[in-house]
Amino acid sequence: MTYDELNEDIQTELGWMATVVQELVELRQDTDSIEPTNRERTAASAYLAQFYNGVENILKRFSRPGDHEKGNSDHVGAA
Repeated sequence: MTYDELNEDIQTELGWMATVVQELVELRQDTDSIEPTNRERTAASAYLAQFYNGVENILKRFSRPGDHEKGNSDHVGAA
């Protein structure tokens, strides 16, 4: 992967992450003066998971080839 391809992939991922952050900001504003419902809490947790996945996807771009082959778990042994 060339630098330009890497940069393009990362910029695309950052764009998706910015959208997720905007959704979280809007959700927070919508629930600022009320107790969030279970549905709103679930939505917030889903957005946070999407953001985390975006960070993970960017970091994977820098890993060695073959580190993320099908069947390998990135979280084995994490505690």
